[in-house]
Amino acid sequence: MAQRTLYASISRDNGENWTIPVKTKLSEATSRAFAGNLPDGTAYIISNPNQNPNPIHPSIGIRSPLTIALSNDGTVFDKAYVIRSEPTTRRFEGNHKLAGYQYPAAVVWQGHLYIAYSINKEDVAVARIAMRDLLEGNVAGGEG
Repeated sequence: MAQRTLYASISRDNGENWTIPVKTKLSEATSRAFAGNLPDGTAYIISNPNQNPNPIHPSIGIRSPLTIALSNDGTVFDKAYVIRSEPTTRRFEGNHKLAGYQYPAAVVWQGHLYIAYSINKEDVAVARIAMRDLLEGNVAGGEG
């Protein structure tokens, strides 16, 4: 089984220059992870860390669960929570359409982290997690 792993690069000048990307220990199912920083500086990565191969396309991992990992220093991600993990079922066939949660994007607004993501490449959903719950570790799947 091919290991699907995130790579990381660092900029010390607000994105003008970047270090050469290096392989991390963070697994990812090739569903386009999303990274950012919360207002207090906490780094986060939203992804599908599942290493099990997808039965339809074995080179791609299973795109569930959708998780968020947190790091105080942007290097060690020592807290992680499941955003969505319920089984999904595709309604329509299509090329490269895989079941699960994929292509996340997020924004902080009015004390909440809003996470938009695709379900089965058919629907778009938004999860809302209160910042206080996220930072205190009281995350229970967010609001879908």
